[in-house]
Amino acid sequence: IPQVLLELDDVLAALSKRPSAIPLYHVVGNHCLYVGRGELTRRLGLTESAYYACALSPHWRLVVLDSMDVGLDRAQGDSRRDMAEAYLKEKQGEPNAVSWNGGPSPTQLRWLQTTLESSATDGVNVIVCGHHPLIAQAAGSEHVAWFSQAVLDIFESNRSVVRAYFAGHFHSGGYALANGIHHITFPAVLDSDETNAFATVQLYLDRIFVRGFGVRATPTRSYLF
Repeated sequence: IPQVLLELDDVLAALSKRPSAIPLYHVVGNHCLYVGRGELTRRLGLTESAYYACALSPHWRLVVLDSMDVGLDRAQGDSRRDMAEAYLKEKQGEPNAVSWNGGPSPTQLRWLQTTLESSATDGVNVIVCGHHPLIAQAAGSEHVAWFSQAVLDIFESNRSVVRAYFAGHFHSGGYALANGIHHITFPAVLDSDETNAFATVQLYLDRIFVRGFGVRATPTRSYLF
């Protein structure tokens, strides 16, 4: 059995020990795909799609993006791999035009627009999560997702509901407020000197409260809107 699959088994075994009442939502990143997209999504229960939305409460909705939807991990002949190769060729020399980045497909972007519009109709607040940051101010420019401006444009047209964007990928972490939306990049746990660095997020009608624990955790603070 490849080492990466054994490591995935270890992670999933640890996560399975959480109380059954606590739901688990996965965000696919570039390192996750070392095990292969098919194997990963099967084990994570994301066989239909790695981007999805779900209710967190009557007032909050979680929208998860697959920022590796267009990427080089796709098989030859897949249009999303073709888009990735075309992007890298067109953007050659730009900071984020590197093989370990990716971006949302046109299909996913249309889904995001529809999902946020329905959230506005329902009158709920939205947190969007994706592995890659969307703006350089919240991370190094070489870590920003491909087609990030298309996502930001959709956010802009739905500013009444999008409250925050949570990302990873940039191991040092970061933060920026852009057009009224909080972009929070969480530091990489794997760089922590402790074994239990993490953060909790509390959601209110007028703010998001993030509390970091451990050396590498994101700073504790309230994000108002």
